[in-house]
Amino acid sequence: MDDTAAKGIDKVIASYYAVFDNRDGRIPDTERLENIFYPGAIITKRTGNKIEVMTVREFMLPRKELLTNRSLAEFNEWETENETIVNNGIASRISKYEKKGILNGEQFTGKGTKHFQLLSSKGWKIISLLWEDELG
Repeated sequence: MDDTAAKGIDKVIASYYAVFDNRDGRIPDTERLENIFYPGAIITKRTGNKIEVMTVREFMLPRKELLTNRSLAEFNEWETENETIVNNGIASRISKYEKKGILNGEQFTGKGTKHFQLLSSKGWKIISLLWEDELG
């Protein structure tokens, strides 16, 4: 992967994770998701045998509520390792992540895997995201 593609993809992924940070009174800018996803992008969450497919807006609205009403406080998630494959203007990134915060007054931690599909046309943007938290 060339250095320009790597930097562009790293920037998009870092921007994605940064959206959800509400530590130290930060106000999450969830509308920024609309700038890092292509119009029509699909987000899919797998939990056991349950599959939830969402638009960016359907994904964004409940998370914005949780993060701004402080039901979910001092939250952040971050990438711990990744593997990226680029073929010209398309890319796939497998992103391992961890997260922590306070949900309804209770400390929690978690981790999982996100699969990002990205396209480049005047910069990299996410066209699809599939993720699964580790259970247990």
